[in-house]
Amino acid sequence: MRELIENTPIKKWAIVPALLTTAIGFYVLSYGFLGSGFFSPVALALGSGVGIYLLYGSAAAKAFGKPAKPISTFFLGLIAAQLVASISGIVVKFLLNVQVQPDEAVKHIDVLFLFKAIPMIFGEELLTFVILFIVTGLLAKSYSYKKALIVGVIVSTLVFSLLHLPSYDWNLIQVLLIIGAIRIPFTLASLRSNSLWEGFAVHYVYDTLIFVVILLFR
Repeated sequence: MRELIENTPIKKWAIVPALLTTAIGFYVLSYGFLGSGFFSPVALALGSGVGIYLLYGSAAAKAFGKPAKPISTFFLGLIAAQLVASISGIVVKFLLNVQVQPDEAVKHIDVLFLFKAIPMIFGEELLTFVILFIVTGLLAKSYSYKKALIVGVIVSTLVFSLLHLPSYDWNLIQVLLIIGAIRIPFTLASLRSNSLWEGFAVHYVYDTLIFVVILLFR
């Protein structure tokens, strides 16, 4: 991933089209297409995937290579996400005294949803990195790799968080301090392993564990 970000410049003309295809994918995921939700689960992955391709062309394949250190990165990412979720949840609920809202999607969850969530979560990973790639690409010549990456992680995390506002009853504190905090281990897993597949794996297993608990105990 570092080679892609540091040594492969993004195509500046592709920034707006990449954001547009990603936004269209997000819209179809959220609201359906021509009154149908048939394409919704895959829409964000398709739109964001096209966005990454537009930014890098054939070099985009470097983001989907075989993960480095896949096992250790997976468990570190999953444990980190669980710890961050617990700590941020305590801070928001008990220290800031903010009521935590459930995700609207879990109200309609069933076993089929566990499979539909695969392309949906993959799409969220791609969306996050569309933003990260754009930010780091714009800052690459003016700042060091590390500084550009830090800004890219922050901006992409903020975008990811804010897009979840409708799902959590527009609870800004929750999406910034909980959803945003949980997002970071997923991003770092992809960066550490040099592959988007790793962050997706951590993200999917993390969410699936929550979905399974809800199915078993609701």
